[in-house]
Amino acid sequence: MITIIGTFQASLEAEKKT
Repeated sequence: MITIIGTFQASLEAEKKT
């Protein structure tokens, strides 16, 4: 439970940072 969550969280954080 780190690949899906990692990608999902990375996408959310990346969108929030931009």
